[in-house]
Amino acid sequence: MASSWYLSKSKLMSGQQCAKRLWLEVHEPDELEHSAATERNFAIGHAVGEVAQSLHQDGILIEYDDGLEKALAETERLLSRPGPLTLFEATFQADGVLIRADVLTRDEAGELRLIEVKAATSLKDQYSFDCAIQLWVLEQLGISPRTVELAHINNRFVYGGDGNYDGLLTYEDVTKVAHKLQPKVQRLIAEMRATLADSQPE
Repeated sequence: MASSWYLSKSKLMSGQQCAKRLWLEVHEPDELEHSAATERNFAIGHAVGEVAQSLHQDGILIEYDDGLEKALAETERLLSRPGPLTLFEATFQADGVLIRADVLTRDEAGELRLIEVKAATSLKDQYSFDCAIQLWVLEQLGISPRTVELAHINNRFVYGGDGNYDGLLTYEDVTKVAHKLQPKVQRLIAEMRATLADSQPE
């Protein structure tokens, strides 16, 4: 599959809502318009992601500036090292589907914890599906996280200053839900591949 045809997590989520939008994102990206609200939400999400990284000490950010192949290789290299590890934006590709995990940790026992960070104050169904896509890719690679979690904003958090954001995020365990959604993820991937191989949807 050509690199332009990689189905990223965000593309799959777009395609789930609107097949035409996915087709345009892949084949005619210049035709898409991004609203001010979309840009604002992206900025907020990025800021919350940075805070989440600050809450996990000694984490290593997988840079994407040098391209996909280097990000994939660096992720693989770091995971091959023994011992506890925390990665931000760990990059994986399986069967043409690409993900970048917000936070991936490994403890002393070698157990993996996959965390998706959202700039929202509650758990929504689409967020669980988002996590399920990531789980699908990892399991295709023989990687089985012990837990899959969604981190969202604690609406009772009060910022005390000094850059201390402890307590900002609430962690929800969505492991069972993510596993139950695997057949749906598989179907969506097949449907979106068919969409991209065809002419522009109406």
